[in-house]
Amino acid sequence: MITVGPPLRDPSRPAWGLLEVVLASVGFFFATLVAAALGYAIAHQVPGLRNLGFEKLLTDARVAVPVQTGAYVALIGLMVALVSLRSHEPFLKEISWNAPNRKRVWTAVLVGLALVGVATLAETLFARWMPKSVPIENYFRDTTSAYLLAFFGIFIAPPIEELYFRGFLYPAIARWTGIWPAVVITSSTFALLHGSQLAFAWVPVSIIFIVGASLNIVRVKTNSVATGVVAHMIYNFILMLGTFIGTHGFRKFDNV
Repeated sequence: MITVGPPLRDPSRPAWGLLEVVLASVGFFFATLVAAALGYAIAHQVPGLRNLGFEKLLTDARVAVPVQTGAYVALIGLMVALVSLRSHEPFLKEISWNAPNRKRVWTAVLVGLALVGVATLAETLFARWMPKSVPIENYFRDTTSAYLLAFFGIFIAPPIEELYFRGFLYPAIARWTGIWPAVVITSSTFALLHGSQLAFAWVPVSIIFIVGASLNIVRVKTNSVATGVVAHMIYNFILMLGTFIGTHGFRKFDNV
């Protein structure tokens, strides 16, 4: 006898709404401030860091990565708490984590590779509008910093950002606007979050928008945040691999 479980929740009708998104976002903002203050205080007890000013410390990967990681952990905690207040289902089920099967993993890998190709093509076609340098490059100062950034970019940022943008924010917006307006709004927010790292230059920010929209479409088509995480990780991995090769193993940063 085949038993049928309860129906899956319609991803466009989440248990939470925009109020919870606002609360989580505000909480994340304050968590970032607290993490930055703690990072600054701790760094001033570390030889080699204590003489650096606040701005330089926060662009030093040895401080910036732990600070951002701490803020991201707080964000996850806020999302779990807020979703739990609205639903008795496990957080990952509510957020449509839905671990991908082998076929979807390979699809995600191909999406990640395709996005790298699109980004490379866009940078080539619009090279005259690409900035000569962007703030994110200031974080790549030495080998240690580069490895910290690579680890953060591949293993920490993708799952947290996908859980927030595609798992938490997108369905709350889609609840009111429908799928495609929500994809645009979510992808725009995703691009703006990364905008300060790219000097808000229109070409790289547009590329991030395309990446975000593509990851959103993966989430819509598969109803799986985890599949988007794999695609996001592959995309970031290839970018970091390119930097690794271009800097001769994270040793020469003149051309970053």
